[in-house]
Amino acid sequence: MRRSILIAVSTSLAACSSGQLGVNGQVRFSQVVNFAETTDFGPPLVVNAGLLVQLEYPGLGEEQVNPSLSLVVADKGQTAQSGHVAVVPLGFAQYAILADKGGDYTLLAQQNGQTVDTLPISAAGAGALHWHAQATVTVTGVDSGSGVQCSTTSSVPLAQLVLAPNASITLVVVPDDGQGNALLGMLELTATAQGPAQLTSGWLGQGLTPNSVTVAPQGTLGGTIHLTAADAVTGKSLTLDIPTQTAPAAVTCSN
Repeated sequence: MRRSILIAVSTSLAACSSGQLGVNGQVRFSQVVNFAETTDFGPPLVVNAGLLVQLEYPGLGEEQVNPSLSLVVADKGQTAQSGHVAVVPLGFAQYAILADKGGDYTLLAQQNGQTVDTLPISAAGAGALHWHAQATVTVTGVDSGSGVQCSTTSSVPLAQLVLAPNASITLVVVPDDGQGNALLGMLELTATAQGPAQLTSGWLGQGLTPNSVTVAPQGTLGGTIHLTAADAVTGKSLTLDIPTQTAPAAVTCSN
């Protein structure tokens, strides 16, 4: 059985988004989502991959958008909007950006046309894709101690993955520089699975993890599920074989 989907974003336990303060400390530049292997704007953005930018008040306990700000993305050393970066407004102080050329750029948070804060960023082509080393496994069933129906979620190394009839597995695709160093960006991904599996993916949301796909059982398990993910932006792909088992996984939700 072969099924294809567009990979978007899946749910995550993370509550805070990736991002960092600007050079002046007056604005927090948020990436809205929470990338699996990066936490700030230090790594390059993959050329032709999207990135969300939200302009926030600095130092608040909860992420708070500053709706008086607007965003310009300039070439390094310039203040005018770059001709190599598309900036799409998504509402108050929220934007999607996409660079069509590698190089150095600057995010400028502006208020009434005046720059309040800046942040240097860069863009580069991706050399490869890799799976994030940990997958999220969700198991649903009857707690062996209390007899109550419940679900558990855990982080499991890829080498230890086994898909049970009452489980699902969420995996994350990470673009890198060819040396394993993670890059930024939401890719144009699709996935296919050979075997008794259904593939799904969630939608964008604050603190969620992009470029992820969930594998759930469909039909009678047995043998191995062969998963392939491909990206139209980079032209790269990768595969993963996931063993299955016919017996349900044990569930222990009580303390």
